[in-house]
Amino acid sequence: MYLLSMIRFEKKYVINNNQRLKFIKFLYKKKFRKIFKDRVNFSIYFDYKNLKFYDNSEEGLAFRTKIRLRTEKSLFINDYGHFNFEIKESHPIFKKKYVFLMKETPVNKKILDKKNIYKQKILSKEIVPILSTEYLRSYYFSDLYGRITIDQNLEYQLVVWKNFLKDFNFIKKIKDRRIIIEHKIENTFLENSLITLVPSRFSKYCEGIKKLIF
Repeated sequence: MYLLSMIRFEKKYVINNNQRLKFIKFLYKKKFRKIFKDRVNFSIYFDYKNLKFYDNSEEGLAFRTKIRLRTEKSLFINDYGHFNFEIKESHPIFKKKYVFLMKETPVNKKILDKKNIYKQKILSKEIVPILSTEYLRSYYFSDLYGRITIDQNLEYQLVVWKNFLKDFNFIKKIKDRRIIIEHKIENTFLENSLITLVPSRFSKYCEGIKKLIF
């Protein structure tokens, strides 16, 4: 069965390594607890050849989409069929994310149609692999404030098909020393004024494109 994440609200913040330990201490002071072991996430983003998804994100369009394959790096196999397939939709105030196993057939026809549209675009080479992202993520949760993740050790690589619909070539790795905090609020009754830092519109996909293509 496909997994549809809850509709959620997100705030992102960018800090440097000198601020990281201070922020973690702040979380524990606010009664946050770690809910998962730290893990390295690995994603491959797809886009049109003219980078339409990138442009939509950079322009801050109210409605925009990202398509990616995702896995934990410890489970990484360079095989298109071994990733989770994700559709991430941004709306004016909230975000939705649909996650599928690659060979899975959703029961809900609307969701199935949504998945098939983008899989067909991949099959027709209308959208192609563009960029991979890799980062170490730490997970924290509070009953009052919701979920916070901290991403560090960011790396980006350009991606092309090695064998179509099979495996990938990864080119020109580059590191990003910034640390990304994401406050994910899945309940409108949760307190969302916890962090006093200035929010940022940070997209790992877009930042990787800027570093490696532009």
